[in-house]
Amino acid sequence: MSRMSRRSAFTLVEILIVVVILAILAAAVIPQFTDSSNDAKNSTSLFNLQTFRGQIAVYKAQHGGLVPTGADATAITNQLCGKTLADGRRPEPGGWNRFQLEVADLPGEVERLRAAGARFRSDILTGVGGDQVLVEDPAGNPVELFQPHG
Repeated sequence: MSRMSRRSAFTLVEILIVVVILAILAAAVIPQFTDSSNDAKNSTSLFNLQTFRGQIAVYKAQHGGLVPTGADATAITNQLCGKTLADGRRPEPGGWNRFQLEVADLPGEVERLRAAGARFRSDILTGVGGDQVLVEDPAGNPVELFQPHG
């Protein structure tokens, strides 16, 4: 068999070089797609936050500067963020990491917590449904203390 009749084929080294070049190109391109996906999620979250802030500002303007509580907070939360959670629950007043605790004597509870050194984010505010105050838990998360009218 002569050299001319022999079929030419790629050698193992040539195939490996092509595979390495493709891997390098993929490594350079894939993070750009991931970053654009994260940017889109961040933009959506920022838009949702701005919308929520706007609704709260409208509520405060209509209610003498008071923060929504009770049924009003539920309506705003369900309107803006009312997507069902993974476990089937819907958001409630206070959001996802803000607890709302109902107390019988809000001024007395505030006095007791101030004496114990608790940090407050607001003074007692009177709303349509009752009085409220925001206090921080030891980790700095807001906890709403709420005393309904009546």
